[in-house]
Amino acid sequence: KEQNEFNILKLKYKNIKKIVELKNFPSLNGELDTTFYQNNFKLLLKYQKIVEKKRSLFIKLNNSIKDVVYQMENLNTKMNQLGEIFQDLSSLYQNNKENIDYFSNFSNYCKSLSNIYNMEKSFLKIDVKEFFKYTRLELDEIEKLFSDYKYAKIILEGWENNIISHKKNKLNSKEEYYEFELRQKQTEKDKAKRVCCFLQNRACEEYLRILELHKNRFKKLFGALCPNVTATYQKEFENLIKLINNFNN
Repeated sequence: KEQNEFNILKLKYKNIKKIVELKNFPSLNGELDTTFYQNNFKLLLKYQKIVEKKRSLFIKLNNSIKDVVYQMENLNTKMNQLGEIFQDLSSLYQNNKENIDYFSNFSNYCKSLSNIYNMEKSFLKIDVKEFFKYTRLELDEIEKLFSDYKYAKIILEGWENNIISHKKNKLNSKEEYYEFELRQKQTEKDKAKRVCCFLQNRACEEYLRILELHKNRFKKLFGALCPNVTATYQKEFENLIKLINNFNN
């Protein structure tokens, strides 16, 4: 998307309210899987640990790239300044008819390096940093799904404990009230179990979907970037080699 379109879309998605009722969850086939799968129960614990580690590394990656970009901006500025000083020296010698070309060569050499640092800075800041920033944000959303499941599991366990407590106190209740309350509690527990199983299945499926999405996106992005970046760098370094060879002339 163009930047203006992208900013509008960001506002649109930012204002979407979180779905909290099972009946409002979207489904392509109109069905929600509320079956308990023992394998998903085990996988969810595994996926959660993996996502925590990935998020931590992506945060470190973001901070490290920011630091590298900052240093490259400084290098770009300093090399430009160095090039200007060499150019001033070259002009001074030329104005006094002292024919020394090395200062001009040094000036061009420094400015060429400055261009390379600027290219590397732009590549890291725009193509790499922003890309992985949104990769991490997607993992943040996956972690929220894990949290939804954990909260639903706590609610389910609460109803299970409630029923156990109710059965222990059977002798202290009238039979009709006991059975009525037991049915009510059992109904709530069954609802909580369906929600819990759905959220467990959803979190596992969404993690695998995002994993496949990231794999394809990495391949697509860097597959498209690499030829252009390689050609640009090759041209810049060829110019730099020519400048260095000028010192021998």
